[in-house]
Amino acid sequence: MRIMTAITILMAAVNATASSRESADFTLHVYVTFEAPIDVSLVLLAQDRASKLLAPTSVRLIWHNTPFGGSNSANALAMTFMVTAPASHRTPKNEHALAAAWPYASGRQQILVFNDRVASFIAPYGRRSGLVVGHILAHEIGHLLEGIVRHSDSGLMRAKWTPDDLQTITREGLGLAPFDQELIRANLIRREANTVIAKQ
Repeated sequence: MRIMTAITILMAAVNATASSRESADFTLHVYVTFEAPIDVSLVLLAQDRASKLLAPTSVRLIWHNTPFGGSNSANALAMTFMVTAPASHRTPKNEHALAAAWPYASGRQQILVFNDRVASFIAPYGRRSGLVVGHILAHEIGHLLEGIVRHSDSGLMRAKWTPDDLQTITREGLGLAPFDQELIRANLIRREANTVIAKQ
């Protein structure tokens, strides 16, 4: 109930701005650090797929396979491929999580990818493994772009993908549900409005 109320408030807060603009063009720089060995071709395929999955929201991802060295910015995030999940993600609640993002965190935006779990998850998909990883990355970036902790009943932002979803993931790709697209656009417009106010 609290999440739905927060979503309603967010959508209402940007309604006046959104009525005059269909979407917000937004460039997000993703700085990737590899603490675990990972195939370069898989990474490039995953990054390309993630970019395409989020493109319908007018979000452009620019990938930097180097550590993040800049100051905190709404237009940049740090993504780390960890060897194993940290202790905080070895509890019964999140022992199967493949990655994690923190939409409510202040300061630098961050995503952690748990390479050991991802490697096990993608093992059955062979040459299509990069497409699956791309969906994992896009899913986590989606959480940051929505700015709220939630999952959808269908599409890319579903909490757990079904066998049918995974079939789609390895073919044409599993897109964002319409509401997720609307929520991302609304949050980006809100961010832009807050940035303008802060500069005044």
